[in-house]
This record gives sequence, C-alpha cells and structure tokens, in this order.
Amino acid sequence: MRKRILTGILLAALTMAVTACGSSEVKEASGVDADVSVTETEDTVSDGEETEEKNTSSDTSVTLEETEIYNADGVVVTVTGFDGGLLDEEVNLSITNDSETNILLTTSDLVVNGYMLSSSGLYSEVAAGKAANDSISLYSSDLSACGIDTVATIEFALTISDDDTWETIAESERIVLNTSAADGFTQSVDDSGDVIYDSNDVRVICKGLKEDSIWDGELVIYAENNSDRSVSIYSEDVSVNGYMEDESFWIDLYQGTKAVDGMYLLDLEDLNLESVDDVEEIAFSLVIVDEDTWDTIDTSDVITLSFDAEE
Repeated sequence: MRKRILTGILLAALTMAVTACGSSEVKEASGVDADVSVTETEDTVSDGEETEEKNTSSDTSVTLEETEIYNADGVVVTVTGFDGGLLDEEVNLSITNDSETNILLTTSDLVVNGYMLSSSGLYSEVAAGKAANDSISLYSSDLSACGIDTVATIEFALTISDDDTWETIAESERIVLNTSAADGFTQSVDDSGDVIYDSNDVRVICKGLKEDSIWDGELVIYAENNSDRSVSIYSEDVSVNGYMEDESFWIDLYQGTKAVDGMYLLDLEDLNLESVDDVEEIAFSLVIVDEDTWDTIDTSDVITLSFDAEE
C-alpha cells in the first residue's frame, strides 16, 4: 500500500522536477571502513570496470508491437506502441474499464534492461464504463542514471485498485515486453566504486558523492540482488561529519535485478557545510529485508565512508 499511495505523488512531482536533474562530477570515497568479501557475479566484474559486452544498439527508433497484456473483470489493457519524448520514453496503453468501479492502474517492480526504475511508472485513473489512452513513463533521469541508452526489455506487474477506496482489486502476473531492440541486445553494467556490502546474494557499491540540482547532494549507490526473492535495502543511523542526520535511502530490488539510487543530503547548511565538497565522512548501517514478508535478512556493521574535503 505504501508504494501505491506514493506512486501518484512521486510521478506528478517528478514530471515537473526531471528537467532540473542533470549529471555532475562525482566525488569518490577516499576511504571505506566496511567488512565485506568481494565476489564476482556473471554479468559484472569485481574490479569495477564495465562489462566487456556493451549496449549493442543506440537506435532511438524503438518500437513495440500492439499486445493485450491484461483482460479480467471488465478491465482490458493493451500496449499500442512506444514513443520517445523530451522528458521520458513512453509505453503507450489503451485502457478500457467496462466494470462498475472507478479504477486506478499502477505498475509495480518496473524493470528496464534488468534495472529497477523507482520513479518511473504508470498512474492512470479510469472511471467506470470509460476508456483512456495513457502511458508507462520511463523517465530519462532514471534511464541515464542506469546507463540505459536503448530500451530493450520492460518488465512489471499491474495493480488495479478501487480509485475511491484504494483497495486492491487485482494484481497481474509478471508482464514482459520485448522491444524491437531486444534481439541480441546486452545492457552494459557499471559497478565501479567501493563495495560496502556483499552477502546473502546482495551487493551494494558506493559510487561517490555528487552535487544535485534539487537536493544539497547525493551519495550515489549501485545495488544488485542476485537472489530469487525481492528485497528492500535501507540505511539507518546516518551521520555526516560525525553529526546524526535524517538522511536515508531506500532501494527496492525485484529478484535478479539491479538499481542505481542514492542517499539525498538535505540541509547541509545546518552543519555549516556549503556543499558536498565539505563532506568528509558519512557513516550508516544497511538493513536488508525480504520485501514480501518484511523479515530482516541482515543488518550490516557500521559503514564509514571518508571523503577528501576540497579546499
């Protein structure tokens, strides 16, 4: 329910904010205090270099065949095509609601080319007896953060809710869409950075600090879930330069997926810091939980990241 409540708010806010998001220089950690054992996975390399197989297509004219992806209880959802836009890529949908209930359609666990996209998705309200043309938005900021130049595969589940009560009516099986670029395509993976957690088939890497046009800064995190269960990873007891702060991050990872997200730094001026260049140390613990049962899988020791302050 937490995800469904926040989805509409996030999508609306990000539509306005995404144009302000841009890349900036990343400040790497100069020291890491974390007890981890690095192991190599099939599609990444442990020394932080990109995989040898790069994205094999940069063609922007990606297409999707018209396909019915959901048909139950009077609700029919059909993929009608794929469009590229200024702010995002879009999976176009035709939605028909022949039921007697006003419905809300959202996506959950949206994955593109193996990467979870936490901000992108669908939020569509369709009144009883009505139809709508809408789309699953894949925000350019999400795609860029993951190094996705070409959309090849799109995976998600649909949740149909009562738009008046927000009670779940139905949830679809996993839906997989292959675009015209999917055949022979391999997504490159950049797992460079400092490994701060590697256990329970979960790997977390700190890629460094960077300035952010919306927040005061961001600690960029790459994470991958190589297990057969969905997990959530979040931080607790965060301190910046030795002072406890409210900053935190939360990453949801469907089984077998990756994500690039981050810890957003707020109100650095409260610590008399002018920018991320003045951050010398960030410390926190990681908690990994089973996303379905909320059972705790592991809690890490305190992880301390040291950065060289710029004069």
